[in-house]
Amino acid sequence: MSGHEALTAIRPRTRSDRKALWGIVGLIVLAVAVVIALAIFHRKDQEQIAQTWQSATATIEDVRPVIVSHREGIYGGAMLYQLEVLVEYTANGTQQNRWIRIGQQPTPLADTQLKAFRWKGQQCIVRWPASQPGHVIAEVN
Repeated sequence: MSGHEALTAIRPRTRSDRKALWGIVGLIVLAVAVVIALAIFHRKDQEQIAQTWQSATATIEDVRPVIVSHREGIYGGAMLYQLEVLVEYTANGTQQNRWIRIGQQPTPLADTQLKAFRWKGQQCIVRWPASQPGHVIAEVN
């Protein structure tokens, strides 16, 4: 089969086939546009935080799992956890020790324990708005 014959064989023949094809193409374009828009908004939020919030390098002293939800399923349920880290950092000339919950997706206990093992003793970045020094977030890699 030549290239021309193959192209003719896969082309939509009826009007309804062409409408369906354009509908699929439209949905793909819409999905790509939504993903790009979300990425742009996320990047702008990150830039705004980096420019207007104060930050410090912190050491993760301890890590603990915290139960955040219980997921039920047909074959049983699962407890989902997030991590809280005890960070030590210097802010405005004073030494700070604070438990901060890491804003990540909840995971099963085994995954949470693995992260806790990897993070303990590591360095991270803590950030807080100048107007609210009590609202601290931690950025852990």
